[in-house]
Amino acid sequence: MYEVRRKFCLNDQVAFAEISGDYNPVHLDNLIARRSIFGAIIVHGMHLVLWAINEQVIKNENKFLSIIKVNFIHAVLLENEVTYTWEDNEKNTIGEIMVNKKVVAKIEIYWGNISFSQINPINSCPPIETSKDIDMNTLSNKKESFSLFLPKDKINNLFPNLLKKLSALQISTLLATTRLIGNKCPGLYSIFTRLNINFGKSNDINQFEYHLSKYDNRFGSAQISFSSPNSEGIINAFERPKPINQKAYKIVKGCINSTEFIDIKALVIGGSRGLGEVATKILCAGGANVTSTYFSGKKEAETITKEINLIGDEIEYIYFDACKKNISNNFEEYNLVVYMATPFISTTEKDEFNEKIFKKFCDYYITGFLNLCKLLSNKSEIKILYPSSIYIDQVPPNLVEYSAAKAAGEVACSFLEKNNKNLKIFVPRFNRLETDQTSSLIPQNLEDSVNILFNALKETLGKS
Repeated sequence: MYEVRRKFCLNDQVAFAEISGDYNPVHLDNLIARRSIFGAIIVHGMHLVLWAINEQVIKNENKFLSIIKVNFIHAVLLENEVTYTWEDNEKNTIGEIMVNKKVVAKIEIYWGNISFSQINPINSCPPIETSKDIDMNTLSNKKESFSLFLPKDKINNLFPNLLKKLSALQISTLLATTRLIGNKCPGLYSIFTRLNINFGKSNDINQFEYHLSKYDNRFGSAQISFSSPNSEGIINAFERPKPINQKAYKIVKGCINSTEFIDIKALVIGGSRGLGEVATKILCAGGANVTSTYFSGKKEAETITKEINLIGDEIEYIYFDACKKNISNNFEEYNLVVYMATPFISTTEKDEFNEKIFKKFCDYYITGFLNLCKLLSNKSEIKILYPSSIYIDQVPPNLVEYSAAKAAGEVACSFLEKNNKNLKIFVPRFNRLETDQTSSLIPQNLEDSVNILFNALKETLGKS
C-alpha cells in the first residue's frame, strides 16, 4: 500500500486549465463557484486523476496503462489536504483519493500491452474557450470532434512522471475528457461522475470524437461515448442546477402595497442573494428605508441596486462581516433587523459529527448574531426576524451540525429577549425555500419565498 498527500491551490487550477482547455468557472471563479451546489471553487476531477497517476507510475516499472476506470464521488475544494492511497496487483492498481478520511474518487488501472499510434497531438495549449450553457434536450447523437493538444513543457512542469510512462496520445486524450465535459457537453453546468477508457484500441481518426449516447432529462444525467486514435471510452456526467435567480424587483413590487412598510427603517444582514435578497426587495417594495449588507457578493449587491433604482426606488448596500469579532459598524437607527447571514450549508457523513463544520455554523448563527445585537441601539424597540429551520424537528442525518447550530441559535434568541427589553425576536422555522443553498440534482417543488418572507416580516412587525 502506497500513500501520497498534497493540497491544490488556485494557481494549480489555472495551470491545469491552461493545459487541458477546461476553463469552466466552477474551477476558477470564486464568485460563480460559490453559487454552485459546491459553494466554492472545486478541483478539476481529471487534475486529481493525473496527479494520482503521476505519483504511482514510477512504482510500476515496465507496465503500460491499458484501461482506466474512475468514479468521482465528491467534489474537492481548494486548500483541502488530499490523500491518494493505492495498492498494486499483478495486473491492476486499485486506488482511492480521500479528503478528511472520506473517499472522493476511486481509480482502477489495468496494465497491459498497448499499440502506439503514429499520430501526435498538437504540441501547444488548447484554445481558450467559454464554457457553453447547453440545452441537452436539443442535442442529437451526431458525432462531434475537436483536436488533441499536449503542451509537453507545461505537462512536465505539472506532472513530471507522466511522459515517462504514458504516451502523448494517452495524456492528451485524458485531458480532452475534462475539456469535453467542462466546456462542451454538458458544458457550463456540468458534473463529471464516471470515466471508463480503454487504450487498447486503434481507430482510423486523428481527433477526439464524441457523441451523446444517452440522456435522461428527469435528472440531467448524460452518457457520452468517445474515441481517439488509440482509445474508446464512456463518460457519465450530470447537469448541475443553475444558480437560482430570485424574483425580479419589478415582480415583487407588483405584489406588495407600496406603503406596507413605510414607517420601517430596516437592516438586512446578508442581503446580496438568496432569502436576504428577497427580504431586501420586499421591504423596498413596501416603502421601507432599507440598508442591506454583503460579504463576498459585492457584484450581486450592485446588480440588485441597479434593479431597484431602475424602478425609481432606493437601496443602500454596505460591506459587513457577520463573523468579525471587532465590528466597527454602528447600527443605532434601525427598528427592524433581518438576519440572513449564513455560510455554505455543507453536508457531512451520516455516521459522524463534524465539530469544525458545527463551529462554522455557530460562528454565523450564534456568535455573529450576538455581536450584531451588541451594536443595536438600546434606546428604542427593535424587532428582529431570525429565520430558523424545520430541520430542527426533522433532522436529516447529513445535516446534524446545521440543525444543532440552528437549535442553539433559537436558544440564543430566547436568552437575548429575556435580557434585552428592547429586542423582540421572531424565530419562524422555515421549510426549504428556493435558493442556491437548496439546489439539488433532483427537481423539487419548493414554496414561494416571496410569500413566505412577506408573511414572516409582517408577523415580525406585528402586522399580521
